[in-house]
Amino acid sequence: MSQKRKGGRTTPAARALPLVLATDPVLHGVAMTAEPSEMLFQLGQRMIATAWKYNGMAVAAPQVGADVRLVALHTGLVVLNPTIHDTSGQQIGDEGCLTYPDRWWRVPRAFKVYVTGVDVRDGKAIGTWADAVDARMWQHEIDHLDGLVLVNRFDEVTEEHNAARR
Repeated sequence: MSQKRKGGRTTPAARALPLVLATDPVLHGVAMTAEPSEMLFQLGQRMIATAWKYNGMAVAAPQVGADVRLVALHTGLVVLNPTIHDTSGQQIGDEGCLTYPDRWWRVPRAFKVYVTGVDVRDGKAIGTWADAVDARMWQHEIDHLDGLVLVNRFDEVTEEHNAARR
């Protein structure tokens, strides 16, 4: 992706944040709840750019070194203090992580989840059902907020496979 547009404006990739290493303590602790603020809004915008840069569906704040319960989706939604309140069904599917590039696992997850949180743009409460891939994404990102990474789920993982074989 180009770093500059016409007129010298920077693209989202230019504002992307670096990802922390898998050994960084921020990935292994429970992130703090917070109130909406301009600072968190700006962090969320940079996290969206980070998801785009690394071809991720979403990124959790601990992955960029921030100890806050914030998830940014590549679609532009940034949710503060997301929580899963209900789950149903089960799915087993391929799952990767920006923390472990080019590694994939077959991971069991709930098929459907109900997620609540706060839209960091306006502070309004949100609640939404997600299923299939979106449900998997929410569970994965909220795991990051709870200090879990995929390697913590090895007892649940059915198989690791190389991204090149996908």
